[in-house]
Amino acid sequence: MIRRIFLVGMMGAGKSTVGKRVADALGWDFLDTDAMVAESVGMSIPEIFSRKGEAFFREAEKVALARAGERERVVVATGGGAVLAGENWRVMETEGSLSVYLEASVSTLTRQVAGSGERPLLSGGPGKLADILRARKPFYRRASQTIRVDGRTPAEVAAMVIWLLEPDFSEADPGVFVGRGASRRLPDILRERGYARSFLVTDKLVWNAYGQSIAGELKTLGPLSVNILPGGEASKTLAEAQAAWRRLKALAADRQTPVIALGGGSVGDLAGFVASTYMRGLPLIQVPTTLLAMVDSSLGGKNALNMGKVKNLVGTFYFPERVLADTVFILGLDKDSFADGMAEAIKTGLVASRELWEFIRARKESLARRELSALGEMVSLAGRAKLSVVREDPHDRARRHILNFGHTVGHALELSMGLSHGRAVAIGMVAEARMGVRMGITPASLVDDLREALSENGLPTEIPEGFDPRAASALISHDKKAVSGRLVLPVLREPGIVELVDTEPERIFSP
Repeated sequence: MIRRIFLVGMMGAGKSTVGKRVADALGWDFLDTDAMVAESVGMSIPEIFSRKGEAFFREAEKVALARAGERERVVVATGGGAVLAGENWRVMETEGSLSVYLEASVSTLTRQVAGSGERPLLSGGPGKLADILRARKPFYRRASQTIRVDGRTPAEVAAMVIWLLEPDFSEADPGVFVGRGASRRLPDILRERGYARSFLVTDKLVWNAYGQSIAGELKTLGPLSVNILPGGEASKTLAEAQAAWRRLKALAADRQTPVIALGGGSVGDLAGFVASTYMRGLPLIQVPTTLLAMVDSSLGGKNALNMGKVKNLVGTFYFPERVLADTVFILGLDKDSFADGMAEAIKTGLVASRELWEFIRARKESLARRELSALGEMVSLAGRAKLSVVREDPHDRARRHILNFGHTVGHALELSMGLSHGRAVAIGMVAEARMGVRMGITPASLVDDLREALSENGLPTEIPEGFDPRAASALISHDKKAVSGRLVLPVLREPGIVELVDTEPERIFSP
């Protein structure tokens, strides 16, 4: 089992930035050997080179790395030249250690080191960086793993580092696997079920970050066709569905050909719709890569396409055979995508699980740091809560309406204001909760708690300027839950307890 991670690579490769993110996610300690040397000597690194020379620094670096190697549950960012000493490799190659080379091009390194402070070894001019990289590359290649960092954010690189560790996931609900490395269960699932050829649906961003690695594993099992979508709501069109059907035909797909959705909610929607309609149903496996998809869209069996400005108007109910919620993917999300997912987690806690609601409030710091243990627990709680509701009402005829809390207003905001799903739902929850207060059902204190929880996660709580309530009411009247111009809306009584109320769309925006 890996107990320490050593990051090696050139100055500017991002070892310290990535290392801190990896350590935070794992709940481990972080060490930087340059910082350790500076602290032990009482000088900055440039001062050490200037006053005592490189040879002195290298010896102090060996001592620092040896001390780091005595630790467990630690991520270590090494100096760029640490790989040159055999003694250092003996430390980095001990049992329980993983060495990862963060490989970057000269252009990336040049851009990263510009303005980052004095670099003693670069005093020879702009060509010195390329010379140093050329000389050190054979030593970097000794690392047990290599990750190319060009074009990737530190968050994405950190996720890829952690993905190299032993998987640590559990079955949160029958067929739903949650935790670090859950996506690596995919080839085993296909073998167990006797699936050889497969059809992978993903989008451009996910394909570039993770898709190619996963596709490489799937190709060892048999023929693979990859369908790369543009991403976002533009993926959920009839034209994209038709293109996928044509590719399935070219693959000679049969009812033993699984459709694998690798991506966020839009990818999952399109893949689920295609799987449910081709040959009247192919096996579906959801591998969500966003927090939003993990806690919501990958679980309920809803698959849909948009028609014009109406969201999710054409769709099916078709449940996946397996859901693999790999929490490592969450680490690579930008802050806005992460916040969108938190909006759905908060919603699920409010309407279906007091335990989840209280967990989110109590562990807000751990969740903000994206600690994998906290993320895994939250995703598991959300999954169990949602599926308990779905099992009671799989086709969304009655009780399942509670999961639409915030979505009626949210969908109108998405369409009319161009907000992201999570931000729109956040505002929608507050608006619908305030309606519950006016009805005498929702405690005003709960609205305050909701607004606080949303704000803590970087989510808006107020309807933006320029919003037209009359136009929104017209959009809401076309909502799938509307019957004869009236809506059945969930109204909060307390966390985990909701009442379904029949009302007019206009009442939501009443003062």
